[in-house]
Amino acid sequence: MRPIRLEMKGFTSFRDRTEVNFEDADLFVLTGPTGAGKSSVIDAITFALYGSIPRLGGNSVEPVISRGMLQMSVRLDFAVGEKRYTAVRMAGTKSEARLEDEYGNPLAGSSMGLKGKVEEILGLSFGHFTKSVVLPQGHFANLLHETASERHKMLQRLLGTELFTRLAYRAGQRKDTSKALADNMERDMAQLEAGGITPGDLKAARRRAQELFGLEKRIRETQPESDALNDRALSAKQRGADIWKRLDLLSAVRPPEGVQELAEELAKGKRGIDDAKKAHDEAADQRLRLEEALHNLPKEADLRQRLRRYHDLAKERTERDRAAARLEDARTVLQAAQAVAGKARTAAEAAEQALRAMEDEHSAYHLASGLSTGSACPVCRQPVSEPPEMEAPAEMEEARDTIEAARQDRISADADLANTQADASAREQSLKDSQGRVTSLEAELKDEPSREEIESDLAQVTATTGELEEANRNEREARKRLAAAQQTVSDLEGDGERAWQDYDKQRDRLAEMQPPAAKREDLAVAWNDLTAWSKKQAKEQRTLHEKTEAERKTAESTLEELRGAIAEWCSQAGVVVAHGEEPLTACGREQGRQAGEVKRIEQGLESMEQKRAELKCLRRKTAVAADLARHLGSRNFVQWLMDQVLNQLCVGASKELLKLSRDAYSLELDDSNNFVVVDRNSAGARRPVKTLSGGETFLASLSLALSLSEHLADLTVGRAAKLEALFLDEGFGTLDSDTLDDVIQAIEELGSRGRMVGVVTHVKELAESIPIRYEVTKQGNRSSIERIEA
Repeated sequence: MRPIRLEMKGFTSFRDRTEVNFEDADLFVLTGPTGAGKSSVIDAITFALYGSIPRLGGNSVEPVISRGMLQMSVRLDFAVGEKRYTAVRMAGTKSEARLEDEYGNPLAGSSMGLKGKVEEILGLSFGHFTKSVVLPQGHFANLLHETASERHKMLQRLLGTELFTRLAYRAGQRKDTSKALADNMERDMAQLEAGGITPGDLKAARRRAQELFGLEKRIRETQPESDALNDRALSAKQRGADIWKRLDLLSAVRPPEGVQELAEELAKGKRGIDDAKKAHDEAADQRLRLEEALHNLPKEADLRQRLRRYHDLAKERTERDRAAARLEDARTVLQAAQAVAGKARTAAEAAEQALRAMEDEHSAYHLASGLSTGSACPVCRQPVSEPPEMEAPAEMEEARDTIEAARQDRISADADLANTQADASAREQSLKDSQGRVTSLEAELKDEPSREEIESDLAQVTATTGELEEANRNEREARKRLAAAQQTVSDLEGDGERAWQDYDKQRDRLAEMQPPAAKREDLAVAWNDLTAWSKKQAKEQRTLHEKTEAERKTAESTLEELRGAIAEWCSQAGVVVAHGEEPLTACGREQGRQAGEVKRIEQGLESMEQKRAELKCLRRKTAVAADLARHLGSRNFVQWLMDQVLNQLCVGASKELLKLSRDAYSLELDDSNNFVVVDRNSAGARRPVKTLSGGETFLASLSLALSLSEHLADLTVGRAAKLEALFLDEGFGTLDSDTLDDVIQAIEELGSRGRMVGVVTHVKELAESIPIRYEVTKQGNRSSIERIEA
C-alpha cells in the first residue's frame, strides 16, 4: 500500500482543509516541533483505511475531531500494485464511509464494509497494519534486548497465540463429535443386521426371485395358446356385433313418400322453362336489330356538337355587331375629348404669355424677389448685403393663379383624352377578336351539312333510341320470367336431389354388403330395387350370426380352462392375482417387489461395508483430534512455535542488518535463544548485542522491526501482503551525531529499495538529510503542512 494523496479537515489540529501530496515521494520526512501534528498525519492514513487509531484504542473517533468543531473528514487516495483506490470517512454530525476504485466504481458503502474491503485488498488487519506498516515508536530495541522468556511473551502478544488455545478447544470438540458419530454408526449397523441385512437374508431373497422368474417363464409359454383362443373369441364376438349392425342397417331401408308426385312436378316446371326461354330469345333479337340500326345512324353526341357550333356562330355574329356599335360610340367620344384638350392647351399658353408680359412690365420686382443676402446682383454682379423690400403687384398674383388653373384644366383634359383613346383602342381590338372567331367558325362549318339536315338526323336517332329502350325493357321482363321458371325447377330439383341424397345415404351405409347399382334416371325404380335386395340380405346375415355365436362360445370355454390352470400355478407360488388382473402383471409386480427386497439387502450390505470403513475413519479421526487437542494444549508446542518464529525473524533481521550496515554486521541466536551480533569486520567475532553502540543498536533494532513487519502477516493469518510503504515513528532525538549519521545512511538505503519510507522526527539534521520534507507547523490550535523538496 502506497499513499498518493491525503486530505484532512477538522482532524485533530488540522482544522482547515489540508492536503498532503505523496506523489513521487519514495523517501520523505514529516518534521516539525513536538505537538505540531506530525503523528496525526499517520493517524489520518490509518483512520481512513480502518476507521481506528492505534493510540486511542477501540473505535472512538471523538478525540480526533478538532476541538469546538462538529464534523471531520479524511480522504486517502492510495495504490496497491498497479491499482488505485480512494477511501473517504466522515464523522460527527454527518457520518459517511465509502471506498471507490480509480474509475469511481463503488466497492464499499459502510464503515465495516470499507474496513473489510481494505483488509481484503491489503491483506492486513488493523493490528497487522499498525505493526508492519507503522512501526511502533519506542519498541525497536525491546525485542532485541529482552530476555528469551520476555521476548516469547512479546511475540505471543504480537502474533496472537491464543489462536492455538482456540484450536485445541476446536480439536477437542471435533474429537467428541467424531466419537458421537462413530457410536451412532455402530448402533445403525446393529439395527441393519436386526432388519434382515445379512448374507443369509440376501441368499433367501435371491432364491425367491429365481422361483418367481420360473413362474413367469411358465406363464409366458402358455401365452401363444392363450392369445390365439382370446383372439378367436374376440374375433367371433366382433363379427357377431358387426352382423347385428348390418341387420340394423338392412331393417332401416324404407323408400320415402311422394317420389312419383315429385317427378311429375319436375316435368311441368321444365316445360315452363322452355316457354320462357323462347319469349326471352325473341325480345333479345328485337334489341339486337335496334342496336344495329342505332349503330348505323350518326352519333347523337356528334350531331349535338355540330348544332352547338352553329349556335356559337350565331352568338359570335351578334357579339361582333355589338362590338362594332361600341367602337363607333367610342370614336365619337374621342373626337369630343380631343376638342376639349385642344382648348385647354390654348388657354394655358395664353395665360403663360400674359404672365411673361407682366414680368417684363415689372422686371425690377421680378429681379429683386429672387435676391438673398450674399447672392450676386444680376445687374452689377456685386454681393447683395441686404435684399430690397418691394411689394408684389396684385395683377401678377392673379396672373399666376390663372396659369395654375389653366395648367390643371390642361392636365385633366389630357388625362380624359388618354383614357378615351385607350377605351377606343380596346373596343377596336375586341371587334377584331370577335370578327376572327366568326371567321374561324364559318371556316369550320363550310363543309358540314346544313343545320336542317343535322336536326333531321338527330330526330331519327332520338326515335330509334326510344325504341331500343322499350326493347331492353321487354328483354328484362322476359329474363325475369325465365329466372322464375328456372328457380321453380331448381327448387323441385333440390327436393329431388335431397331425395336422391337420402337414397345414397341409406345405400352408402350398406356399401360393404355391395348393394345393387342405382338407376339414376328413375328414383322410384332405384328405391324398389334397394328394398328387395335388403330383405334378401337380412335373411343371409341371420344365418351367419348363428354360426359365429357357436364359434365364440367354444373359444371362450377353452380359454377359461387354461386361465384356471395358470391361477393354480400362481396360488402355489404365493402370487396373489387381483380381480381382473393379468397373471403376468401380478407375477411382474411380485418380481419387482422381490427385486426391490434383493436390492434393499444388497444396498444394506453395501452400506454396512461403507459404514465399517467410515467407522474406521471416524475412530482414526477421533484419535487424531484427541492427540491434536493434547499437543496444542501443551505449553511445549507454543514454546517450540515461538522458537521457530524467532529463528525466522532472526534470519530476516540478519539480512536487513547486512544491507543497512553495508555488510558489517549480522544477527544470530545463541543456545539460549538470545540475540548475538556477528562482527564481520572482526573476522566474524560473535558478541552480545548489548555491546553495540547506540547507532549500531538502532540499526540492529530497526532490522529486527523490519523483519517483524515483513513476516507478521504471514505468521499470523497465513496470507501474504505486499508492504509497499513503511512509516518510522522513532525517538531519533536521543541519538548522538555519529549515530545519527549512521541512521541517516540506513534510512537512505531503505529509500532506495523500492519501498516508500516515511520518517517522523523533529530532529533537524535528520530532516534536512532527506530530499522531500513535509514541514508541520502549528499556530494557536491550527496546524498546516508544506511540502519542500531539496
